Amino acid sequence: MMGQNPEGGNTESEKATAVAPKVSVVVPVYNVEKYLDRCIESVVAQTLQDIEIILVDDGAKDSSGSMCDAWAARDSRIRVIHKENGGLSDARNAGVKAARAEFVGFVDSDDYIVPEMYERLYSDAVEDGSDIAVGGVMSVYVDHSIASEGGEKRVIAGREAVGELLSGEKLRIWVPLKLYRKSLLEEVPFPTGRTYEDAFVAADIFVRAKKVSIDLQPLYCYVHHEGTITTQPFSSKSMDIVDAYQHAYDVVVAECPEHEPAARFRLIWSRFTVLDKMLLDESGAVFPQQREVVAYLRSHWTEVLSSPYVGRGRKLSMLALKLSVSLYRAFAKVNAQKYRAD
Repeated sequence: MMGQNPEGGNTESEKATAVAPKVSVVVPVYNVEKYLDRCIESVVAQTLQDIEIILVDDGAKDSSGSMCDAWAARDSRIRVIHKENGGLSDARNAGVKAARAEFVGFVDSDDYIVPEMYERLYSDAVEDGSDIAVGGVMSVYVDHSIASEGGEKRVIAGREAVGELLSGEKLRIWVPLKLYRKSLLEEVPFPTGRTYEDAFVAADIFVRAKKVSIDLQPLYCYVHHEGTITTQPFSSKSMDIVDAYQHAYDVVVAECPEHEPAARFRLIWSRFTVLDKMLLDESGAVFPQQREVVAYLRSHWTEVLSSPYVGRGRKLSMLALKLSVSLYRAFAKVNAQKYRAD
């Protein structure tokens, strides 16, 4: 294994003064002892070996922190940051600050990546002179996996990519699918104390990129399991998704107004997301935000029905909501069951 030291790895000062690597891979870590080894193994096994791996222990209460230290002792490319719990954004920001490479990528510690991921993304970025390189995803479920469609490699302007991100037709918002020039991440830090971090920064970062390389071969393995933000019940933090896409909308209107329809779609979609969480909550509670969300959607029902970004099923559920909340709830339950079956 490249970078191994038979005497237990280099000191922090030795690692910090080494020649800068090509890519810094930041892995935020919090209470993931069950998945952590698989994640780190996939990063260590990258065919692009000239990388540094920054494990950010975000105040984990299980054995994750000591597992990080054990990995650092085995591979001199690994550095560990132990810090008080500050959330995913704070951990990512700490990793970016410590990164020494020109390009930075992120891997969530309960996911894993294919061996060629960073070699391909780095090559794309360097060869194309891009500020961001985007790969595809493999969605991993308990009993099956679904790969994103590949398509031909292409290079587009950052402001064009903003429209594709927000429409969701070609690109996904998720931060870990991408390799970023570090300077972009320094200009746009992740918002601390908020959920839906990826949505908060997407438009801000991409509008600053001159070029974006896109090759959607599945490189990142996103593991679906209970406890992810998409499966958690409604809470006040769930409303962060609305704030995130409102911020994205404001950026689009100011910087690339040609994508206003896609940004407006996300404003509507974010309300559908939180309404589904509210109505499917097993407690049966009626949340104080529900009235406002329902009123917003009902006032935009014609936009929903005419939007090219909204699917037929969601348009039918919009008609149901126009009639009654209970009828909409029935549609939401059917859609949730279909999602779990898929």
